[in-house]
Amino acid sequence: GTLWVATFPEGLLVSTDRGASFAPVPGVPSLNLTDVVAAPDWPASRDLFVSSLQDGVFRSRDGGATWERCGLDIALSDQGWSHYHRLT
Repeated sequence: GTLWVATFPEGLLVSTDRGASFAPVPGVPSLNLTDVVAAPDWPASRDLFVSSLQDGVFRSRDGGATWERCGLDIALSDQGWSHYHRLT
């Protein structure tokens, strides 16, 4: 399975072997990440969101290959909830 981890200050990491190893995800605009959320219908939508301490929220519509700023200036963790989703 696939596991995404938002880190500070290493950026977004991904594991495709159930956490045995991790690799950095290139192209994420910020390294100071606080949260990562996969869309509820993953992997059908392939939407991912990451939040940054300084740079707001970014969205990938293609499973992390490219990223765009959403225009939100808050971290997802500021909302008082955590989101965990098992990716198959």
